[in-house]
Amino acid sequence: MLWDEDTQKYKAQRISPKGSQFIADFEGLKLQAYKCPAGVWTIGWGHTGPDVKEGMTITKEQADQLLEKDISAKAEKYVNALPPYVVLKQYQYDALCSLVYNCGPAAIAKDSTIRKALCSGDFEKAAAGFLSWCKITDPKTKQKKVCKGLLARRQAERKLFEGLYEW
Repeated sequence: MLWDEDTQKYKAQRISPKGSQFIADFEGLKLQAYKCPAGVWTIGWGHTGPDVKEGMTITKEQADQLLEKDISAKAEKYVNALPPYVVLKQYQYDALCSLVYNCGPAAIAKDSTIRKALCSGDFEKAAAGFLSWCKITDPKTKQKKVCKGLLARRQAERKLFEGLYEW
């Protein structure tokens, strides 16, 4: 949340264009539905949901619209639900949006390490918490395992959160 000097109220933050591009770069663009490493049907810039079915195709314009809608509904909504005393710099907000976009709201849920660290003002611990979210459940074995792609993404998100990411 951001403090608005004009209205003297908190207002919701929005992801920056660089933050949206960060998500798109890691998701990659696929115009035909595919199963991600965790076995979830996915299309566009990482869009998932009951509307994604085997054999589905979309245009780049549709993928761009889904990305914008998903960032708002699946990421910003939850990052903006952090308590107003958790003041985030834009790059920290963007990093959290990327994490939540990819992992879901559990990454910053009330009992998560990241949220607890943010609420206590321990931003170093919050940054370290990103690396806890690099495992998938193998669809064949049902066992948790580190996914190299997710590890790389979490490392980049951590750098972004710390203000050290080089665009």
